[in-house]
Amino acid sequence: VSDRMVEAEDYEVCNKFVEGALSGVEFEAVLHYLSGKSYDEIAVSMGRSAKSVDNALQRAKNAIRAGLKKRKDITLNMLRHYFHELISTSDDYKI
Repeated sequence: VSDRMVEAEDYEVCNKFVEGALSGVEFEAVLHYLSGKSYDEIAVSMGRSAKSVDNALQRAKNAIRAGLKKRKDITLNMLRHYFHELISTSDDYKI
């Protein structure tokens, strides 16, 4: 099995996991955060308060942690690669 096929399979597994674990707001906030934006910058980009962004990021972290404990087919490293791929290929952070 080629590395590209494994990467594509991992991407799909991660994509389904994230779509099930995070709301659209949480997903968007996580991508902005991982792209290096501050809470205030994310708030402006999303048209929300910094507190709302903080809440969304906390919910996302908790959902990801809980999901990783339940799912043995997904690793933190797989999710890192997944999010890196999303950030490097798009500036549209909506589900």
